[in-house]
Amino acid sequence: MNTELWRPSPDRISRSLLAEFIRTTGVGCGPEGYDYEALWRHSVENPEEFWGCVWDYCNVIGSRGETVLCCGGELYEAEFFPDSSLNYSENLLRNMDSEGRLIFHAENGERRELNRSDLVQLVASLQQALQNDGVGVGDRVVGVLPNTPETVAIMLAVSGLGAVWSSCS
Repeated sequence: MNTELWRPSPDRISRSLLAEFIRTTGVGCGPEGYDYEALWRHSVENPEEFWGCVWDYCNVIGSRGETVLCCGGELYEAEFFPDSSLNYSENLLRNMDSEGRLIFHAENGERRELNRSDLVQLVASLQQALQNDGVGVGDRVVGVLPNTPETVAIMLAVSGLGAVWSSCS
């Protein structure tokens, strides 16, 4: 059964982030509208150019480095941006004025929300505590914690310090 269940309106398509990316790169943008297949082909045939455009379009904070892609013989051997450096937490938490929020739903029905400002404040407090305990770049921090907003915050705090986070819920 190949019945189409839903298709976004042309207006909704034109306002999407993917359409904005297509307009920015100029790949897949034509008189007929947006050509996702052309963008996909470009990503496969010109991966270095494509992923360089993704880095730029997403305004990644960090040092991109000179090399976008190093390929081995197989896809799993590929290395994207091998000489780059960035901080995941810095990139995730950078837009303080956005309406982003963390929404938590527990199995028992509990629901909580943290807006971006609350999350940043929690991450900053946790980072200060971690720094006071001597945690820094390259250290490893592990936790056996439930999947809660506080666990996300500690991961962001650890990552923001340049340490490595690992957890088990």
